Amino acid sequence: MTRTRLRPAHDPAVLALLYAVPHRHDRWPDHVARVQATVSLGRELIADTGPPEVIADLSCGDAAITRALAADADVTPRVILGDIAPGYEFCGPVEKTLLMVRDVDLFICTETIEHLDDPDGVLAAIRYRARALLLSTPLAEAGASNPQHYWAWDNHDVSSMLRSAGWAPVLYRKTHWEDGNGYVWAYQIWGCT
Repeated sequence: MTRTRLRPAHDPAVLALLYAVPHRHDRWPDHVARVQATVSLGRELIADTGPPEVIADLSCGDAAITRALAADADVTPRVILGDIAPGYEFCGPVEKTLLMVRDVDLFICTETIEHLDDPDGVLAAIRYRARALLLSTPLAEAGASNPQHYWAWDNHDVSSMLRSAGWAPVLYRKTHWEDGNGYVWAYQIWGCT
């Protein structure tokens, strides 16, 4: 698979409808499995990079990943949460809220870049602000069935994007979940410094 643009960017009115409330991962078994795998890789990344004093997730949904990793710390890190949906300290598109944070030890960006008009620009902006990155995104998503996703790509595409943005990928995992009817959801999870 090669990187594929699935649809043009939505206007602000459509975004407000699509993201009226923060995403809850516990409603879908594939998301539960992905969150568990992401937390596991996040723990490995923290073991390699050292305990974070500041963790930021500006597309946090229900913040399950961020809260799990923060709860592991010996010293409670400062946690910065945001989402495009209302309900957190930072509210709005990650492209804008990202400009308000600096000096982050661990930036969590899970299931986000496929929703962005300019994922490359966001990855580069995060690099300027953070020491480490925990990222997940669908792997070789088939078709354009999810109206929220602007992009589909494989692991080679994402590796190239990360490197172009100045990140050094140090951890990678592929995780998948099958629904029992032959449909498979696949995700790629990255830890970068």
